[in-house]
Amino acid sequence: MTPAAIDADAIHCIRTFGLIAELEGHLATAGVVLPLLICTGYVARHELNPIAGKVAEWEASGLLRIEDVLARSPASQTRRALQERHRGMDKGEAEMIAWILSCSPSTPFVSCDVRALAIARRERVQAWDVLDLVHEWLASRVVTLEAAHACLASWVDDPKARWRPRGFRGIEPTLRDRYGRNYLRPLASGDST
Repeated sequence: MTPAAIDADAIHCIRTFGLIAELEGHLATAGVVLPLLICTGYVARHELNPIAGKVAEWEASGLLRIEDVLARSPASQTRRALQERHRGMDKGEAEMIAWILSCSPSTPFVSCDVRALAIARRERVQAWDVLDLVHEWLASRVVTLEAAHACLASWVDDPKARWRPRGFRGIEPTLRDRYGRNYLRPLASGDST
């Protein structure tokens, strides 16, 4: 299972749709270590501050790992450079991408923000939307297809649903189009997107 660096909007998305509850349920019943969700300190402590209690629970359970970006670290310098190159970039997203570039280049960046994903791609960071993250969970059998369908039903029912990926035609058809022969193969054992 590939850990993923996830921004605040993507956390809110998977929490709102019940996907985090699915992960917590899997952790409780399977007794195995879940794939880590990673976020940086700024995202965890500032952007997710309204749900600080949940963040602390996820961190304690091993569901979420928080990576601090120290003020004079290479990641902090990279964040400043990113914000110079991409004016108006959100600080949390810049910090996440900078941490990946400086500390963990193979870690995918997960966001619901189309601009942040485009910037990540320009910076040569693997960029996923929430549906790509769901694919990784499906492929690793952390979330069932039935649970994913139930959690993301609003994306099927409403073309203007919040956080709905562009070109979404349903979970299976969209993922089959994106992943081709690697559909339902975890990133660690398949080709990256």
